[in-house]
Formats: sequence, C-alpha cells, structure tokens
Amino acid sequence: MARHLAPRSNFAIARWLLALLAISALLLLAGAVALLSSKPSFRADQVPVTTAPETTAPETAGPETAGPDTTAPPTNSSENTVISSPASLNPSVEESSPPPPPLPRTTPADTLILLDTSHRMAPFYPAASAELAATAQALGAAGKQVALWNYSSPLNPGITVGYRDNLGFGPAQDVATAVVQFGTGGVPQTRSAVLAAINYAAAVPGSRIVLVTAGTEADIDEAAFIPALEQALGTGVELAVIHLGQMPVDEVLREHAKTFAHPAIEALPETLSQATGV
Repeated sequence: MARHLAPRSNFAIARWLLALLAISALLLLAGAVALLSSKPSFRADQVPVTTAPETTAPETAGPETAGPDTTAPPTNSSENTVISSPASLNPSVEESSPPPPPLPRTTPADTLILLDTSHRMAPFYPAASAELAATAQALGAAGKQVALWNYSSPLNPGITVGYRDNLGFGPAQDVATAVVQFGTGGVPQTRSAVLAAINYAAAVPGSRIVLVTAGTEADIDEAAFIPALEQALGTGVELAVIHLGQMPVDEVLREHAKTFAHPAIEALPETLSQATGV
C-alpha cells in the first residue's frame, strides 16, 4: 500500500510549489510596476534644449552696402516721401524738391491773380488755370473782388512790357471765365510784372496779390529790384508766391513774400486755399 501512496504525495507537493512560484512571480511583477510608476516621466516637449549662440556670417560689402550695419531703417508708408534720382547718376533728370511746408491759413481779401503765361508754364497751365478759376469763384462767394493780370515777355511789335492788366478789381466770375483762355509763350519777366501789380493793388486797401509762376528771367537785377520791391510792399499789399515746376526759384521773391510755396501741381488746390483763405 505504501508504494501506491508515495506518488500522490509527490504530486501534491509539486502543485503546492508551482502555486508558490506563481505567487512569487506576481509579487515581483507588481513590485516592478510600482517602481517604474514612481519614476518621473519625460516627454519630448519637456526635455530642455540647449541652443548654441546664433552666429551670422559677415556680409560682403557690395555697391549698395553702406557699412557693417546693413539693416534698412523702418519706413512709414503714410509719409509723403519724394524719391528722386541723384543728378550724379542721371544728369538729365532734375532732382525733385522736398514737399514744402504748408502755408499758414489766411483770411479772404480782395485779390489780384498774377499768372505767369510764359513757355515755362505750358505744362502746368491747364490744371493751374482751372484751379485759379475755382479760386476766383470762391473769393467772389466770400464777397471779395478779384483782378487778373498775366505776364511773360513782349510778344508783339510795339509792346515794351511783358505784363497785361486784363481785368481790374471787379466781379469774380469775369476772372473765372478769362483765366482759362490764355495761351503760353515767351519768357517769364516776373520781377517787372510783380512791381507793376503791387503798385496797382496799392489803391485797394488790404488787397493781396497771388503770384503763380514757373520762374524768373531776371529782367531787373537784384540791386535795383530789392529796394523797389521793399518800397512797393511798404504800401501794405500782401504778396503770396506759388512756384510751380523745377526751374530755379526767385530767391528775392521768396524772401520778401508774405507766404511762399513750391507745391506739386496735384497740391495746387490746397495751396491756393491756404494762400487765399477760401
């Protein structure tokens, strides 16, 4: 009988040992999981990255490089910037003048429009005459008289002066109609025309002359013109000068005028408004 019981006892011991080993394995696995879960985890986006200092290869100075700092300054698109070609690069292109400062706002007055109708004014005459017609009408609406003179140089035989006293102080509509009907020609004998116009306007107290010119052919030299101009302006007539185009400005007129402007033709409406107060 003992021989038949021994195999059963061994089989029971083997089952118990297997169970013990399985429990031990489970305990070891649970411990390992607990140990791993206690360690901090890292994600790729949490790993600190060390960045080497940025280096920029030095630029090679070229024809348009002013120096080591080649960063262009910031620009403001709202600014009215005039871009011109340097005369040294293109001598045939005249360099544009910078935008002039605005004229001080004035009040309406009886006004003599003195218009340059020389060949220099030809490119500007259509736009300028239309704006002067509108200005004359606005002065009339403000209750002011308007006169109109034009000038260039003597163009016909027997004519000795370059200015023409077309319309004296009177209804603005007459000036608005006449100012758009001139032709252009001759050279701008501006100084003699200015003196004659001031002396005429002096008979109307508080009057103003608005000169629209494209330049001056010096028919009177400075030595004679300056004292004559100062004496004429001493009568109280106000002189406003508006220079169009890129021909040289008459510096004597610039210095002695009550107001002076050198606008682009597109800015003439606002310039006339500032000079006349309408």
